[in-house]
Order: sequence, then structure tokens, then C-alpha cells
Amino acid sequence: MGVNAFASFDPGQIETLGSMMHYFAGGVGRPLLFLHGSPTSSYLWRNVAPSLAKSGRCIAVDLIGMGQSGKPAIEYRYSDHLRYLDAFCDSMGLTDCVLVTHGWGAALGVDRARRVPGFAQKIVLIEPIRAFRAWEDFPPLAAETFCAFRSADRGREMVIDRNLFIEEVLPKTILRSLSADEMEGYRAPFRQRADRMPLHRFACEVPIAGEPADVAERLSANEKWLVDNLCPKLLLYARPGANMPPKDALAYAASLGNCEAAFVGEALHQVPEDCPAAIAAAIAEWLAR
Repeated sequence: MGVNAFASFDPGQIETLGSMMHYFAGGVGRPLLFLHGSPTSSYLWRNVAPSLAKSGRCIAVDLIGMGQSGKPAIEYRYSDHLRYLDAFCDSMGLTDCVLVTHGWGAALGVDRARRVPGFAQKIVLIEPIRAFRAWEDFPPLAAETFCAFRSADRGREMVIDRNLFIEEVLPKTILRSLSADEMEGYRAPFRQRADRMPLHRFACEVPIAGEPADVAERLSANEKWLVDNLCPKLLLYARPGANMPPKDALAYAASLGNCEAAFVGEALHQVPEDCPAAIAAAIAEWLAR
């Protein structure tokens, strides 16, 4: 897997709410907007998006504070990411998009689709972040680590001081071993302590047992919209998965309005790292239909 796969895409940036958001773009036609989660960046899509350039204009954006986007002095709450993503999409004039989403990117993309009629034409979901009713429902392999991340002092020491989200958690959510160059690609946006605030905040924003309440409310509204709205949806899942094991994935897809499910191979949470070719092929086939 080449780490320079985005070489065929053009980099760009948009001034956004006094800062800027960075993206890579390539291809022509309908927009395919790629939204990453945490602790990644547009780099997550480097082996997926270029393979879909014949299906439309692929735009892989870095969320605010992540990747090569600006790092303004904000709290990096879910609501902050929404504000900056909204401003980015408005500035780019994005409508009738195919959303290709992973993790927190799924929550953010669906949130905008729910609020902005005509924004999303179709939605692809990979390991989406959802609200958990209790810690017992949280992925078992990650529960202890995330509980520590969410503690005020210990969490900051682990994520901000020691950069454990990148150095330890990220590799453990990928079946294959990342090369040294690939690890550098993920380290690059978070070399300084201050740059790691979004990673700590995202860990604290996952709604568990109703907290934080404002994020739980928004994600619940997103879930209801996914059930009620007939916008075509494609849920891509892997084995064993993390947030969405195969059995849960099939049940979840069946619960959503106008949703198909497709198996893409063996992977944990960062499915685009383990199964990029299968993801691109499944999306291309779905779009062609």
C-alpha cells in the first residue's frame, strides 16, 4: 500500500471561521466527500479515494485541528467540529454529495445531512460512532483504555503528554502492521502536546450512559433520521470489527431506512487500513447501480 497514493490528487485549503481546513481532491463529477474519525485524518483514505476518482470528484477533508487543517484555540467538542464542517461544506458549495464516512466522520456527516436538505445524495457508513447505553455495551477491548482516557488527569497524561492514542491505540485497531512511513503519516499532525487536544476531546465526547448529554441527544437524532429517511445507505463491515461486528452490522443495516450491507474483509476499527481495495470496489459497484 503506497503512502503517497494521494499524489494524484490536488491539495487545497479553505478559509474557515478564522482558521482553515485542508483537503485533497481528485476526479470529476458528483462530489464524494470522505470524512475520517479519530485519531486519524484524510490520510486514512489515501488508499481508497483515488480508486473512486472515476465515480466522481473525491474530496478527503481534514477535520479542524486534525491532519493539515488549522489548529485554532477552541474546545474541539462535537459541536465545534460541526460548525467547522458546516462552514467548509458551505464554502465549497457541496450539495448532492455521496458521503463516505468512518467513525466520528459518520456522526458528523449524518448530522449535517439531517439538518441540511439536499446535502447528501447517498451515505456510506464504516464503523460509525453511536451512543452506548452503558459501558457494558462499549467494545470490550477498548473499554478500559477509554475509561482511562476520559478521566481528567490520567486521560490528559495518556493522550496529550504521551500521545498514546497514536502510538498505541491506533496500531491496535488495525490487523496489519503499519510501516514506519505510515506511522509517521499519522504522527505528523500531532507532534506537539497542544496539537493532541482534539484526540482527548473526541475520547470524552463518545456518549456512554447518556453523557455527555448534548452529544447523546444529537447522535440519537441522527439515528432516528437514519431510520426514517430513505436516502440510500451502504453499511460496510468487517470481521471481527470493533464498533460494528458482523452480527451487529447486519442487524443495524436492517434497522435503517433503505440500507444495504456489504462485507469487505478482515479488519478491526480502522477498516480503510486493512481493506481499502474491497471498500473502493463495494462503493463503486453500489454507485454504478
